[in-house]
Amino acid sequence: MRKLLLTLLALFISGTVAGDDKVQEIAALRMDKATLTQWKQHEFEGLTLYKRISVDNRVAIKAVSHGTASAFYREMEVDIRQYPYLSWSWKVTEAAANPVEKQKSGDDFAARIYVVVKTGLFPWQVIAFNYVWSMDNEPSREWASPYSEKVIMKVMNRGQTEFGQWHTHKVNILKDLQATFGQEIQSIDGIAVMTDMDDTGNSATAYYGNITFSKEN
Repeated sequence: MRKLLLTLLALFISGTVAGDDKVQEIAALRMDKATLTQWKQHEFEGLTLYKRISVDNRVAIKAVSHGTASAFYREMEVDIRQYPYLSWSWKVTEAAANPVEKQKSGDDFAARIYVVVKTGLFPWQVIAFNYVWSMDNEPSREWASPYSEKVIMKVMNRGQTEFGQWHTHKVNILKDLQATFGQEIQSIDGIAVMTDMDDTGNSATAYYGNITFSKEN
């Protein structure tokens, strides 16, 4: 994951500007073929399997990692002043205990969804905010990645007691980004999900549902 930050800018180099006063919600990830063709995969350390399946009477993306790390991502520019609320659902069914998530040797998460913001023209001028399923830390805890202070983790779910259940979240991504990085941010440049186990070498299985940006809470 050492190359993650530098790679993010190259991935999210272009996209469609989203914003319309009449549109209340923007679908970033929807389980129809047209939307899924806008998503790509990028390998960091081996390929995590991302596959569209039917599960629990719904369609979702199943992610399986066996010591791998690759992102399933979409380039899209979204004006988060208009659409500040990010919503998604996910479920984890497998992941090992990990008491060292804040260290380089344990920087793995069974499920994460994150947005990327370009802050300049150069590869190092990029920030990322990750919402993660933690195995060791309590919900709402935040910390910087051990690889870069420009990549922030925020816990949404914790541990094995919540395995096998769908969880739905809605967050104010504009508020989180500005509070964390202390700067005015107008838009994001891309969004991704990732199930990664490259640092620990463990295995994990997660499921991701629809992801949307909306105007109202």
